[in-house]
Amino acid sequence: MLFIWLTYNVVNQVKAQPDLQLYIDRIHVIINEKGIVLLALVCLLMFLQWILEAKKWQLLLAPVSSISLKRALVAIFSGIAFSIATPNRMGEFAGRILHLPANARFQGTSFTFVGNFAQLIITLICGGFSLFFLDERISNMLGSQILRDVFTMLKIATPVIVLLSLMIYFKLGIIFNKLFSHRFFNKVNNKLDSLKNIPLPVLGTVLVLSFARFLIFIVQYYLLFIFTGVDIPFFDVVICISVLFLLLAAIPTITFLELGIRWQVALVLFAHVTDNKLGVSLTITAVWFINLILPAFLGALTTIKFKWRGAKF
Repeated sequence: MLFIWLTYNVVNQVKAQPDLQLYIDRIHVIINEKGIVLLALVCLLMFLQWILEAKKWQLLLAPVSSISLKRALVAIFSGIAFSIATPNRMGEFAGRILHLPANARFQGTSFTFVGNFAQLIITLICGGFSLFFLDERISNMLGSQILRDVFTMLKIATPVIVLLSLMIYFKLGIIFNKLFSHRFFNKVNNKLDSLKNIPLPVLGTVLVLSFARFLIFIVQYYLLFIFTGVDIPFFDVVICISVLFLLLAAIPTITFLELGIRWQVALVLFAHVTDNKLGVSLTITAVWFINLILPAFLGALTTIKFKWRGAKF
């Protein structure tokens, strides 16, 4: 019901914008001139960013299971398929570990959260940094004092959370040692050594790969803004999308409801740089579909094939 309401609200905003037909005609022209090339580039970038995610997981898994990059990518797609119906895609680990040996699934689950934590840290860093560029220009456009207060609180809280997250991330070995020292973990203690001793260079590399993924997301949005006729400087795309990701990370939601929230937040964030609500909404939808729904479909196919071959879940 909430998704229906969000969709209805966005459609009304798009229909009410001035020069709507002009924007529709512009999209038709761009599609005819370079639409296929732009979409192909965005799809290629989708595969590239998920390959980087697979590389992150492969690096973390190396001490317990030597898997190929191709197999890691298949596992990533399966994880996306499993994550669609879970809040903030937390169920991703369930699809990934199906493709691991039984004796490595415990570590596979833990390493999935480590990789996701690294991506969250990058989101916090980029989003928190972007807030300081965005806030001055958007404060007058936020109709509610509550929204302005939320942005102010985020500007204060995000740097603190970033520092705490980085300390936790690079001290994971110490934290895991403390957590797993309880006798409750004695039976699986031999499986915990790899979690207690994640090398700092590996953690650093995973963080760099997470940042590379973040940059790819930004480029995808920029290309699709061109595709939908939205004329926005690249710097503004970086700032607005970084804040969008930060807000999405803070809002618990499932994938389909997330689309409606993305629409609403994006229309507010981009209102100060463009009045093309149609183009912004189409771009948000296209990125969501290409980066999540298409890989989830591929993941569902690989999972069905995996089960058909008689694999044990």
